[in-house]
Amino acid sequence: MKQKKVVLKTDGAMTFQYPLPPFLKGVVSQRGYCMWLMNKGENLRRRDIKHNRPYSKVNSETVYNQKVHQAVLDGGEFDPFTGEKLNWGLVSKEKNMETESFTNDYLNTYALYPVVDHTNPEEFEFEICSLISNECKSSLTPDEFVDFCQRVVAFRGVTK
Repeated sequence: MKQKKVVLKTDGAMTFQYPLPPFLKGVVSQRGYCMWLMNKGENLRRRDIKHNRPYSKVNSETVYNQKVHQAVLDGGEFDPFTGEKLNWGLVSKEKNMETESFTNDYLNTYALYPVVDHTNPEEFEFEICSLISNECKSSLTPDEFVDFCQRVVAFRGVTK
């Protein structure tokens, strides 16, 4: 199924051409999802250009939006590192996030906020994970992050 971008009509009405994933129905509005999607695509491309990633120069913001939407469809319901269900209801509070200080309370409140992350910064592929996982893994690849977590668990002797 071919995906199209969100188009703003001249009368201010919005046509949504990225269908809302089934698991988001009743959680996020179609408009809220598309606004989140466009914001993430724009920010990711801008950051990739700043970091001189070669794929950023040959892919438009629309292609970024398509990639992010596909990442949501492929696994955006749960954090790929913890298996926790992401809190998509926080998307509507995104403006509040911008005004709050980045503190432990902030992380506790928005820990399961869905963010877009490169699966590998050298590749033009994304996944959706929680804010807390993204902050913890920072610039590590997924394999490096999992290896680090295993070392922490081994050292601390934590078992379940």
